[in-house]
Amino acid sequence: MVNWPSTHRTMRLSLAARKSFGPAAGCSRPAVEPLPSIAGVQGMGLAADRSTPPPGAVRRASSLTSVPRSSLTAMTPSMARIADRDLVVEVQGFPLPPPFKVGGKQGNAVTRSTLNSIHRGWRIVAVAGQRVAAQDVCAALAAVQMCPRYTVTFRVGERDAADDEEDPEADLREAEEAERRRREMELRQLENDQAERARREAAEVALKMKEAEDARSKRKQVDEAERKRRLEELERAESLRREAEELERKRREAEEADRTRQEAAEAQRKAREAREAGAAEAERQRLEADRRLQAEAEAARIKLELEEMECRRREAQEAECLRREAEVAAEERERNRREAEEKEERRLEADEAERKRSEAEEIERQRRAAEEAERLRCEAAEETRRKRREAEEAQRQQMAGEEAAAEAEQRRREAEEAEERKRREAQKAERRREEAEEAEQKRQEAEEKRKKQAAEAERKQREATEAERKRREADEAERDRRKRDEEEAERRRMGELVGERRQAEKSLQQSTGLPPREQVKEPQKALMAALMSAKPKSQAPKKKGPCDKCDGPHHADDCPHFKKQRDKHKDAWDKKGKTGDAAADGVGNDVPHILRSAKVVRQPGDGSCLFHSLAYGLSLVGGKSADAERLRAEIADFIASHPEVEVADNPIKDWVLWDSGLDTASYACSMRAGSRWGGAVELAVCAKMRRVCVDVYEQGRGGFVRISSFRESSEASREAKAVNLLYGGRVHYDALQT
Repeated sequence: MVNWPSTHRTMRLSLAARKSFGPAAGCSRPAVEPLPSIAGVQGMGLAADRSTPPPGAVRRASSLTSVPRSSLTAMTPSMARIADRDLVVEVQGFPLPPPFKVGGKQGNAVTRSTLNSIHRGWRIVAVAGQRVAAQDVCAALAAVQMCPRYTVTFRVGERDAADDEEDPEADLREAEEAERRRREMELRQLENDQAERARREAAEVALKMKEAEDARSKRKQVDEAERKRRLEELERAESLRREAEELERKRREAEEADRTRQEAAEAQRKAREAREAGAAEAERQRLEADRRLQAEAEAARIKLELEEMECRRREAQEAECLRREAEVAAEERERNRREAEEKEERRLEADEAERKRSEAEEIERQRRAAEEAERLRCEAAEETRRKRREAEEAQRQQMAGEEAAAEAEQRRREAEEAEERKRREAQKAERRREEAEEAEQKRQEAEEKRKKQAAEAERKQREATEAERKRREADEAERDRRKRDEEEAERRRMGELVGERRQAEKSLQQSTGLPPREQVKEPQKALMAALMSAKPKSQAPKKKGPCDKCDGPHHADDCPHFKKQRDKHKDAWDKKGKTGDAAADGVGNDVPHILRSAKVVRQPGDGSCLFHSLAYGLSLVGGKSADAERLRAEIADFIASHPEVEVADNPIKDWVLWDSGLDTASYACSMRAGSRWGGAVELAVCAKMRRVCVDVYEQGRGGFVRISSFRESSEASREAKAVNLLYGGRVHYDALQT
């Protein structure tokens, strides 16, 4: 903050003026905008008071800040010390107050100082290293005061010594100019306030216009959404119609395809029978069992095709049984085939082992024969050598020669026997080879037979698979047809129900004044009122006294004293029969019946609150007790089995159609299952079925106001104690105990 300098005529500027100082060079704090030049105002100081006095206030200078006129004519020693040269002094800024004040005519002379390094009378030529004019010194000092440290450059000369003389006229002009400036700023501030108020009012008007525009746009969006919804509903209805036509077309195509498949199957069956008739007798004997199974399956299939549509399920079961038997037979054949193959493989393995054993024995025999031949050869060689020796010795031993000849003969015979054995063994080997070839031929024949059997079994399996596929296709087509028939029947039934509902609504509207359910805001309440609007049929009253002739306790027709009819005077018969049972008990008149004191027995809100309340009320009046589930079932069964029974002069089925749009069977089924809440129809049926009076109340002023009463026309129901219920709106019933 900046204090104005203490002169004889010192002025203080307003806060708005002081906030307009400009930034100083080298200052790190936010710059202050420069003050506008004020003509005639001199001597702005550096320590401004926060509590600025009002414009025009003048403070008298003290003896420390005033400069005597005699001292301004000559330079002081301190001024002479810096005459005609610059002196730079570093000064602390924020948060300390300014250490000196400036003033004078030009506004750049020091008029008061608290530092020994700065003296009164010095002139400021630069602030923060920048040269400034005399009239801008105050603004520059105010700007750099926000910096923690800054420098001030001082200079003084002979020509500046008399600048501090007072000029009262100049001070007066400066005060007037300051006052004018203050008024201009106040006027400008007032204009700014008015402009701000106008701007706010314009903003509020614009906001309201925007809100109105948003509301219009939202309304347009809602209208557009409604239009789109209606278009979507129309498109959905059109798509449903197209889908129905497409389904009808597909159904006809499926029926045509089914008829074509049946004709093709019949042609294939006839062709297969013709091919089977020309088969060979041997093949028929071998395939007798398979042909019998096939004939049974064919007979079953023909039987399935010839029977009517209502027997399809039974035929499908029989075909399934036949298919399972065929599968069992096929599995049996496959098992037999596998056993034959395993036996054949074991036989072949045994033959192979026998052959290998025979080959090993033959090799061993040949080896032994070779060894025997080698032995014989060696023996022959040895015999030759021996014979040579014997021949050499023949001369010496003649008898030995004869013996050798006999022995040679014996050896020859043994060789012949060995040769004969070899021949026989070769014949045996040949026979074995022939047997092996014959066994191989038989094995190949058995393999070919097995392959034929497998191919035949595979062919039969394919035929059975094809028959199963056709059966499944027929079943699928039958299911589709049944589904289509059910859907068509459902559509017809729904159409019939819609027509019956409209007829019932028309009948109820004519008889009771009850409008259609879509036009009623609270259907259950309207239904109770409609069920109340029809008066119960009056029964012939029992003849009882007093007698009109003798005032006896008997009826006039049974009077023992006066046998003739009484004269019918007009005065005696004017008011006879004006009152009745309905007026006596308060039902049917305009006076509301109010229960002043009754206890509300809360019932669970599990979807059966009406039946809980009825069961509780029936237990109080001494009727046949039952829990809620049993009572729900009894009422549902009564509705299903008595659709033509009249309640309030209209059959139950009309009330059910008005309330739910369903027939009594479907309505009773859903009611018995617990998926539907009870309402006015159930109240009327319970009153008729149990022959009791059921009164329905609502919470009102001063107690519980009766809004509906259900009762039978019999005398017992009139005299019975009523079952009281409390209706809580659309969703809940509680019991009332009086």
